Amino acid sequence: MMIRAVFLDLDGTLVGAENCVSPTVRSAVRQVREAGCEVVLCTGRSRITTEPVADQLGFRGYAVMSNGAVVMDLQSREVLCRNRMPIGSAVRAIQALMAEGAAPNVYEDAVESARILYHPEFPVDVYDPDRYLAWPEMGESLPFAPVCVSSYGPEEILRPIADRLAADPVPGTFVEQAGTHAVWCLEVHHEQSGKCNGLQRVADRLGLQREEILAVGDHINDLKMLEFAGIGVAMGNAIPEIRAAADYVTGTLQEDGVAQALERFVLRR
Repeated sequence: MMIRAVFLDLDGTLVGAENCVSPTVRSAVRQVREAGCEVVLCTGRSRITTEPVADQLGFRGYAVMSNGAVVMDLQSREVLCRNRMPIGSAVRAIQALMAEGAAPNVYEDAVESARILYHPEFPVDVYDPDRYLAWPEMGESLPFAPVCVSSYGPEEILRPIADRLAADPVPGTFVEQAGTHAVWCLEVHHEQSGKCNGLQRVADRLGLQREEILAVGDHINDLKMLEFAGIGVAMGNAIPEIRAAADYVTGTLQEDGVAQALERFVLRR
């Protein structure tokens, strides 16, 4: 069947450390859209950090963000999905992270605002001072129901912690893992979140069948999305388990792997 929609991960797939989409990939995405194919950004990022990438591509459409906790049309601001964790569940997740010695970050959903809370006794990298707020009471209470409780660090430290928490998750939540070129990420989400669930919400809105979907990604949080899609493509720089699970492995980020995949599976057809 023809591919009618393409779901693209961001970090490690569309952009690297400099947060720039290459001219070759921008051109391929433009051609795909001109051919009538929907392009959906599918990321662990919030709306605030997703929109600059969308603007580089020249359009704002549907986006699956916060690892599926928020799904919305970036142009109209229509929200298709907004899965916020109950405060009690989020507090239990925070307590579990702190008991493991991991620094918790608590994320607002960024539909309206996008605060990030941290505990002052657990150091974190503050990349956006205007959004970060010290919250010493986070092990007992929170000022909002978050979309995510997360922690960042080296894979050899965070991955075993994530595996332990996933083996006995807080009821109503699930543990996700992701990462970039430089850091491993452990995230606790509402049980109905996940990139694949977000993908399915957009697919239902657009009337898509699985066989009409192409998905491209590079990390653990992309796995179910790639398995669900009619064609699941792993980047050449993807972690080994994602490459093994994919239908096809394209070039690396530096080799414009997304453009190669779009040419092969969309534009040639």
